[in-house]
Amino acid sequence: MVIIRSDVDIEIDRRNVYYHAGYGADDEPPARISSLVDEYATNAHNLIEPSYSYIIRDIERVQGSSVFIEGSIAFESNVIARLLERCDTVALFIVTIGDYLEEMVGWLSTHRLMLQATLLDSIGSDAVERVADSIQGRIEESANE
Repeated sequence: MVIIRSDVDIEIDRRNVYYHAGYGADDEPPARISSLVDEYATNAHNLIEPSYSYIIRDIERVQGSSVFIEGSIAFESNVIARLLERCDTVALFIVTIGDYLEEMVGWLSTHRLMLQATLLDSIGSDAVERVADSIQGRIEESANE
């Protein structure tokens, strides 16, 4: 089964944006940074087109650090092998927020607006995490059924 959709609502987590921009959990960014993040987060929906695709496949076997999944999919990773060694099926997914935000970050960088580029890029990082969290939740619901 392959599912491709773009029906994901995203709410930007400003605290997570600050983290991606280099602020610690207890750091309070300056008013200028907070103001820019608020403005960019409010308008980010104009630059974000979330979409995703996922498949659910049987795991054929785990051998050492190799994982072989139905449909000629293979991974070579000790970590993935350990995580999947007792599993029968796996959901694989990809997410994107589209190209517009990245293009705007590039434009800002080209025009030497590095603070703005960094903050918008941090918003993009948070947005793609929100999409991944949403899809993971949907997959979990499906698996529980």
